[in-house]
Parts: sequence; structure tokens; C-alpha cells
Amino acid sequence: MSVIEEACTITAADQTTVPKAIRQALGVSCGGRIAVRIEGDTISVHPATEPDEDPALAPFLALLERDIAIRPEALAPLTPEPRLAAIRSPGAARPVRQARSQCGASPPV
Repeated sequence: MSVIEEACTITAADQTTVPKAIRQALGVSCGGRIAVRIEGDTISVHPATEPDEDPALAPFLALLERDIAIRPEALAPLTPEPRLAAIRSPGAARPVRQARSQCGASPPV
């Protein structure tokens, strides 16, 4: 692997822009996540990896399994009709729009 070294400036808001050459080498783009690691006097930057499994998922599924075993009569099928009726009713909550991405915006000065 070749060595790439780029300098960047930390702004008054304690922010910086990851130089394009570094982003390209890491394979990350706007919206991508990076991880910064400090070991001794060495700082490394690498693409952030998301955990393969949510740590709360296994305990939650175990809770469901126990509850179903104890009270199987409480199970009820899910049908779309009541949910669709609630969505279509007047005064129903409207979906929240995603915040507009700042990708492509000029970097902070």
C-alpha cells in the first residue's frame, strides 16, 4: 500500500475536512463514516465499521421468546387494515422528511 499524507486545518469550531485523497483512499464519500484511532503518538483513520449485531437485539428476542412461552394466548396476527385506517384518518401524523444532506456543500472556512 502506498503512503498518502495530507495536511488539514482544524477550524474554530474544532472541525476539519478530510482531504479528498484520503477519502478516496479509504473509499468513503459524503455521508460515509470514518473512525479515528490514537495509539501512543500515532493517529490512524480508517472506514468505520458498523457492528454486525445490535447488542440489544439478543436480549429483546429472548424476552419475546419467554413471553410467548408463558402466554401463547396473547399472540395476535398483525393485519394491515387497522394501521392503514389510522394512517388515512384526518389528523394522522405525516411522515417526517429527511433533513437535506449537506453533501456537495462548500466546506467550512
